[in-house]
Amino acid sequence: MREKIHKVNKITALLLVLIFTLGLAVPAWAEGESVSTDSNNEQITYKTGANPLWTIDNIEILNEPAVGEQFDIAITARNMGSGDAMMPIIQFTEDEKALKNFSVLGGGDTYDPKVDKVKAGESYVFNVTLVVDANAREIGGDGYKLNAILRSYNWDIGQATRPFTTSKQFYVSPKYALSTPSFVVRDVKFSPEVTDSTTKTTATFYVENVSDSKARNVKVSLLGKELNDKGDRNIKVADLSNNKLIGDIRGGDLFQVSYDLELNAGRKDNEMTMTVDYTGSEKAQEMVVNLPLPLTSAGGKVPRVIINKYTVSPSKAYAGSHVTLNLYVENTNAKEVRNVQISLKVPTNESSNSTVVSSGTVFSPVDSSNTFYIDHIAGKSVAQKEITMYVDSNAAAKTYVVPVSITYESLDGDAYEAEDNVNIPVGQESQIDIIAHSVAKEATVGSPVDYSIEFVNAGKVAVTNLKAEIQGESPVFENQVYYIGNFDVGATDTFSGSFVPEEVGELSGNIVLSYTTTDNEDVVMEYPFTVNVSEMIVPDIDPNDPGMEPMDDGNNFLDTLKGHIKDIIFIVIIAVLAGIIIRDKRKKKADEELLDE
Repeated sequence: MREKIHKVNKITALLLVLIFTLGLAVPAWAEGESVSTDSNNEQITYKTGANPLWTIDNIEILNEPAVGEQFDIAITARNMGSGDAMMPIIQFTEDEKALKNFSVLGGGDTYDPKVDKVKAGESYVFNVTLVVDANAREIGGDGYKLNAILRSYNWDIGQATRPFTTSKQFYVSPKYALSTPSFVVRDVKFSPEVTDSTTKTTATFYVENVSDSKARNVKVSLLGKELNDKGDRNIKVADLSNNKLIGDIRGGDLFQVSYDLELNAGRKDNEMTMTVDYTGSEKAQEMVVNLPLPLTSAGGKVPRVIINKYTVSPSKAYAGSHVTLNLYVENTNAKEVRNVQISLKVPTNESSNSTVVSSGTVFSPVDSSNTFYIDHIAGKSVAQKEITMYVDSNAAAKTYVVPVSITYESLDGDAYEAEDNVNIPVGQESQIDIIAHSVAKEATVGSPVDYSIEFVNAGKVAVTNLKAEIQGESPVFENQVYYIGNFDVGATDTFSGSFVPEEVGELSGNIVLSYTTTDNEDVVMEYPFTVNVSEMIVPDIDPNDPGMEPMDDGNNFLDTLKGHIKDIIFIVIIAVLAGIIIRDKRKKKADEELLDE
């Protein structure tokens, strides 16, 4: 009996040893190690089968966002998994959709920190610069809801996607940039109309915010020129207060403001100073306004020549094209003026950040100079002058204020001069060029068909809402969309993927690029393709043909062995136990035979 117990204990002990060996061997084989190189060509070693686990601890907005400006955020994340997080990227969405009012600096919705890996257990701070679209608006509540999606590979850096993902929402409430609004007096109307004997009138000023930015809580004041130390002025504001609250004025909007005026009969000019202030401005804007009013003197009425109106054709000129300026020059006096000379002070060519990019000017007169001559203008009449100008191809997209200088003489030979302004808006045409695109013309059912299209912003202005997608009647094209968003000047990108034909025949589709220009026009570019799909040819294979036996190299055998290590060890255990049992039976039989003898 004791002998039997001893035998059982031996078997149990052997079994435990083998199971313990199995427990040690399997993890070692399953986990293993892999070696690759990082972006600096340095070897990195990481465990196979160990995965990262991301969590975003905090998202901090580092400076106040403003419309049309960029701001910085810091995203603190931890890798809580057992494996290294390889090549992390962060993608942003807006209200769970594609970005519309924001973009990553440089364009698009994705930030790539160019980090090879974040080790297991380590934290990393991603410093991201975001840009608020110039067309974004201030909204109430918490602001815009953004989502930061952090993705990375595991040890297998050859995967097509980054499956290890986490996300965190945050809110951004951009304000309007308050430093850029600029105001211009477009026109002045009088009620009643002013004659030589008029001493009181109501002047209505038409003022435009010529910038793209909103001005909040706009206030306007008006003041005539001081004539003496007694406080007399050439034109007096008769309102109880010369300060008027207008409210918010968006970029491009026009507003009216009216004042009751008392005209000093002994005034030498009609200059008044209009001051425009708004919340956030460092310094109020002052404009000298020459009111189109008659003057009187001992010798009679003084001539007055003004720019009555002007037109620009086209209404918005594009860089690299021509624009025609029509000036309507009015002699407000009843007497004729002579030797009228008009000069345009064309601005220097500057980029959007006010950096001079060429030595030329924005506008160059075609077949003429920027100064032209009118022999005479009869009293109470208007002379028209047309000038065609070329807009420099490097001109930044904005509204240019062009000063106009007017000199003229009265019939008595007295010389006079006047100053005025005209505003000419200039835009840059958007231009997305296709570098290359390809789709296979032949395919078989069930086999992937690769496609790609590479494109570049070859224009001089960024575009927005850039999207690439593949379209067609077949369901194989569904959900294949790549949203880029803002696309800066000189930026390049590629839209690529594959689809699998399901039926024999002709498969047609389009690769489509769409975007929005700076003029808020939607542009769609289509590139059609056709693929001839045929049946897949499956060759006949004789399993008994020795020539078709797979070749086995050492690596394949080792991989197979690794995949079946548990089965092999189990078979070894069974074989050992069977051997022990058979041996014991044989020994028992031999002992019985010996006793029989």
